Amino acid sequence: MKRFLVAHDYGMGSLWWWIEAPSAEAIIQTYAEVMIVEPADGETERFADIPSLRIGDPAPAGLDDLEEQRRAQRASPKFGALVGRGSVYIRKDYPEEQEIYFFEYDEQGYRTRQVVVSADGEAECSGPEDWLFNPPEDLWDPELAECEIAREEFDGWWGKARPMV
Repeated sequence: MKRFLVAHDYGMGSLWWWIEAPSAEAIIQTYAEVMIVEPADGETERFADIPSLRIGDPAPAGLDDLEEQRRAQRASPKFGALVGRGSVYIRKDYPEEQEIYFFEYDEQGYRTRQVVVSADGEAECSGPEDWLFNPPEDLWDPELAECEIAREEFDGWWGKARPMV
């Protein structure tokens, strides 16, 4: 067993735990929407007061929901379909906002490019320098895999879009 620093980044903040597990992969397979963080040299003291647990122990509040979410996701044949493939491209429709979002995510699940298409067909593109928050997307999530599109479709919208103002 090895000790890992684990974070759940939800954009406006994050939750942290030390988790003992056989591997980082075991943690990712057990808890949804978490990432393994490598503290910089000499920075471990900063995280001394963070709760510790062993994988398989009853999860504390905040982590328990992520464990249940991952358990349900593992039942899907699309679980992990986007992992290890380099950049992936996603389309999400938001009917209530009358907008369609196109995302490019890197291998860690961070947005690298985004296009928003409004109801009138206007497209606006943006990148990391335009975003205040960019928490990683969980590429293991089978629902995200259901939204995958081809790079060509994303690039088509990217080419039509004007830069975000």
